[in-house]
Amino acid sequence: MQGNLLDDTELIGVLAVTKSTAAQVNQKLQGASETRRRISEACEEYRPVAKRAQILYFLILQFSVVNCMYQTSLTQFNHLYELAIDTAERAVVASKRIENITEHLTYEIFLYFQRGLFERHKIVFALMLAFAVLTSSGKVKPAEVKAFLKGGGALTTGSTKKKVKEWIPDAVWLNITVMSETDAFRDLPDAIARADVAWRHWYDAEAPERAPVPAIEDHLSKFQRMCVVRAWREDRTLVAAADCIADALGQRYVESVPLSMEKTWVESSPKVPIICLLSPGSDPTKLIEDLAKRKKVKTLGVSMGQGQEIIARNYLAAATTDGQWLLLQNTHLGLAYLSELEGALHKLDTVHESFRLWVTAEPHPAFPIGLLQMGIKVTNEAPVGMKAGLRASYQWITQDMLDAVNRSEWRQLLYLETFLHSVVQERRKFGPIGWNVPYEFNLSDLSACVQFLQNHMLEMDAKRAPAPGWETIRYMVSVVQYGGRITDEYDKLLMDTLAEKYFQPSNLLPNFAIYKDPKEGSAYTVPQGSEIDVYRKAIEDMPNQDSPELFGMHANVDLTFRKLQVQAAIQVILDTQPQGASASGASSVEETVDALCEELLAKAPPLFGREDVREKLRKLPGGPTQPLTVHLRQEIDRLNIIITLTTTTLKNVRLAIAGTIALSGKLADSLDALYNGRIPKDWLAKSWEAGSLGSWFAGLLQRHDQLLRWLSTGRPKAYWLTGFFNPQGFLTAVRQEVNRRHAADKWALDDVVLTSEVMHPAKDVDGIAGPPNEGVFVYGLYLDGCAWSNKENKLVDSEPKKLYSALPILHVTGVQEKDKKKTGTFEAPVYRTKKRTGLNYITSFSLKTDETPSKWIMRGVALLCTIE
Repeated sequence: MQGNLLDDTELIGVLAVTKSTAAQVNQKLQGASETRRRISEACEEYRPVAKRAQILYFLILQFSVVNCMYQTSLTQFNHLYELAIDTAERAVVASKRIENITEHLTYEIFLYFQRGLFERHKIVFALMLAFAVLTSSGKVKPAEVKAFLKGGGALTTGSTKKKVKEWIPDAVWLNITVMSETDAFRDLPDAIARADVAWRHWYDAEAPERAPVPAIEDHLSKFQRMCVVRAWREDRTLVAAADCIADALGQRYVESVPLSMEKTWVESSPKVPIICLLSPGSDPTKLIEDLAKRKKVKTLGVSMGQGQEIIARNYLAAATTDGQWLLLQNTHLGLAYLSELEGALHKLDTVHESFRLWVTAEPHPAFPIGLLQMGIKVTNEAPVGMKAGLRASYQWITQDMLDAVNRSEWRQLLYLETFLHSVVQERRKFGPIGWNVPYEFNLSDLSACVQFLQNHMLEMDAKRAPAPGWETIRYMVSVVQYGGRITDEYDKLLMDTLAEKYFQPSNLLPNFAIYKDPKEGSAYTVPQGSEIDVYRKAIEDMPNQDSPELFGMHANVDLTFRKLQVQAAIQVILDTQPQGASASGASSVEETVDALCEELLAKAPPLFGREDVREKLRKLPGGPTQPLTVHLRQEIDRLNIIITLTTTTLKNVRLAIAGTIALSGKLADSLDALYNGRIPKDWLAKSWEAGSLGSWFAGLLQRHDQLLRWLSTGRPKAYWLTGFFNPQGFLTAVRQEVNRRHAADKWALDDVVLTSEVMHPAKDVDGIAGPPNEGVFVYGLYLDGCAWSNKENKLVDSEPKKLYSALPILHVTGVQEKDKKKTGTFEAPVYRTKKRTGLNYITSFSLKTDETPSKWIMRGVALLCTIE
């Protein structure tokens, strides 16, 4: 039986409820959709915070490549991220709140990370952060950053347009060429050509980064100004970089933040160790012990080394139970225990809340990463400068030490020794011109010298001797104490010269001035008095900035020091750069390198044919057995190896890019080096050093050209000494040939030594009529630390801001040792490169001078085959 549905009141009621429920659900779904939209909008509003956090984290991650101790875990970073959001200043308006979080987050994480960086890396990290922020915001293009970092390293002067003005240095012009490839500096060469006088004045300025940039000042950003400074005056780059950082991030990012051990302690916890990274001269032990005294906590300390693990374990157990502090010193000497320590910290269930673990260590690749990532890292580097060095020495020296010998000479000698100690330490910062090898002179050297001087003066007092034994003092200080560390012969000569300067009778005269600064009007005098406060006050009255002349060096070495800093900083940034496709539609790494390989292969010189070489050597005067001809054949053989290696690498890199062969480890390294304008390691291992890929390849072409002309047309009028793999072999061949010419005089080869004389008047290679009657002419050498006066025909001081001076053509020949002139000359060591190591040493050449040799020794004067 069928009924009418409309009569079913129950069904109608259910349908009415369903309809009402459906309407409510739809209303709620609309509300949820609206809520989801608002949440999504809010999330998008806060995306800049997440983006900044991403930039910071990946930058910190990249920076771990710089030093094995710069490790930060994601857990640590997340904690800092959340803490920064919670502690950022509140604001009603969302955009202001986001701005507050972003700024607070950036600075707090920056402070946390840079606290554990060495001083030389702090400005580098800040600059990398500025680059990341500027490129992320679109204010700077990646291509502009690339141009800043690489400069003209991959170019050669022959591969670019002609310089718009001849006075512009080649290296500067290569940098300008690369910059002109970016949109911002497209017209830079034309701007220089139109106002070259103004540009030259700007280039010669003491601080060009503070002066207006000619012609283009009005439309330069701080980043672009830094790029211009980098291109023209590399030594001032970091000063301009500070302005760029301050503009991009804020002034506080370039201001020094002193280490606060108390703040570090507040941030730590019983399971979060505080790791102090050590550097020469730094020791945080006193800071830790002083903090423990203020907090009224007992400190248990142990210096790690063989057999100290048992003591460390016992101390750890006691400290965690009783709430004491544990200080593990020099843990790089007990690395095996650190892995155990990491596990012990993780397993601690109950630990006293006052317990803290302090660890000091020098950077070491085997230091457990887990311990680094769970700890707070701090650095506390020793202050630099004569004032800081003497201050530290006279904190160590006590009144009892001054009273140990009741003679005034003792206190004067003690001051002279501490002054000398600071000098030998400060010279290291100038690189090879300061010391060929950067020795780690420290307090133990000073202590040993002071102990000797005290014993010597006590003995002198007992014997009632009228004056100290100067020869004995100089020998003991220079040869025995400091000399025990010195391995290089020219460094030993420098140490002897410094000891000669500081330990002589005239230095004990009243108010003797060690050095007078003519510019500042200040003088470094030896204080007179028997109280230690007299000496400490004299030290505090010293200038804060030291003139290089104080160390016996030319003022130009300050430029050398700054250039070394800049080059090291840029190298650090390049080493941390990720490789891959470039942004903004620029060519990928592979495309760039493939084009470079194609260009270099087109320029690569051909190999010397073996049979052709043999035939041409036979036709040379004297035949193939002449010493210099034998040297030529050996050089050709070596150059063939390099040409083969170079072309093979370039071809294989191209094949790997095309996917024909696998991109192996060595090929990948070569690809990265070529992209960064650097010389592949395989090439460097078998060839010569150079400043950049472009200069290395130019050297390859020049070497090939010299050998080809020698082989084809006979001996050249003058030889480019830099172009030889074995310059010592070349000079030995010269000695042999001179010796053979004097066979009638019965010269013995062992008695023949090299002597040299600069051509006067000076001429270039084209101006020489022919080779000398005996010996050879050589060219291509540069003076480092001084200059050569063509007019006076002698060594003179360098011109301001001119680091290197080309030496005119040098006549090198052989004489018997007894006939060699030994007065009125300075024996200048000759090195292949600016790195003055024993492997780069060639010989020494005699150069005329009317000054004492000690002046040039303290100046660090040397001859270099290349200044790249």
